[in-house]
This record gives sequence, C-alpha cells and structure tokens, in this order.
Amino acid sequence: GPDEMEYVKRRITDLGQLEFRITADPNLPKDRPIIEQARRLPPSQKSLTVGGNRAAEWIAYDVDEFGPPDQTDRIVARMAGDTPEALVLIDPWNVTGEYLTSATKGLDDRGGPAVHFSFDREGARRFRQLTSQNKPNPATPNVYRNLGIILDKTLISAPRIETTISDRGMISGGSMTDKEVDHV
Repeated sequence: GPDEMEYVKRRITDLGQLEFRITADPNLPKDRPIIEQARRLPPSQKSLTVGGNRAAEWIAYDVDEFGPPDQTDRIVARMAGDTPEALVLIDPWNVTGEYLTSATKGLDDRGGPAVHFSFDREGARRFRQLTSQNKPNPATPNVYRNLGIILDKTLISAPRIETTISDRGMISGGSMTDKEVDHV
C-alpha cells in the first residue's frame, strides 16, 4: 500500500542522488576527441558541450576507489583545485535514481558487499538501452565499457558492463579488478 511505497521512496532517498553514466575511456577511439576537448576546459567548467549537446561532465570521484589522478588508468581524471575529478559521458537515456523502485544493500554470490537495485518500467527501458549500447562487441574481445555509479555527484564505482541489463541489477564490490554489474 501507500505506506510501503513511502518506505521504498525513503530507502532510495537514503542512498542519495544516484546516476548511472558511462565513464570516458581513452582506449576507445570514439571517446578520444571528447576527452581531448574536456581536458582543455578550465577547472571551474564541469560540462563539455559538443554541437549544442552536453557530451561529458567532470565530477568528483572517490580516490580510495580509483587512486589519485596521476595514478589511475581506470578513469580519465584531473585535479580541479583540490578536488580530483573523473570524466563521465552524458548519454540520451539519462538513467537516474528517480526511476528506481528499490535499492538495498546486500551481498553478492561471493558474500561481498553489493547493492541490489530495480527500476520501474521507464527506468528499465532506459537502462536496457544504456547497457545494450555499451556491452562488449564480439569484434573487439576484452574491450569493456564501464558503468559509472554516481552517488550525490561523486563517482563511487565503475564496474564493467558484461551484458544488457534492464529492470534489475546488482553492483558488487569485489576487488578492484573484478567489479561488475550483473542482472539478478
């Protein structure tokens, strides 16, 4: 009933403002022009616009997770004053926490910490598009895109996308190298 929905809403609010974005990757040719332009932005400018559309954004990131800007190869990073920032791509699907119906802390199959989440119909549609457009391409094996998980405008994790995910998923911790987003 309504009380239950209220509880669900409150649970998600507890997890703060959540966004899912693909992280920029210098190994992928199509990202390089965006990365080059973004690197030329002054520290005070966070958003890169290309041809009238927002293409990428610099956001704060968790240094414990990714390492300092000069020591990380998992993300494109810079220092903006004292704040280490990572570059994430802006996509047309714009998957944010407003489409979540639940997000709970739990465990993955190996007993490590994980966040289980599920989307409403619109969120599932958008998330399916986002992950299917960014899943591995058989033509280039071992090239993975990473799904940036952004909580309160800070990139906290960037697991690799192994497959298309739609309505439900799990973000597992694991070690630095084997973070992944699974469908459950």
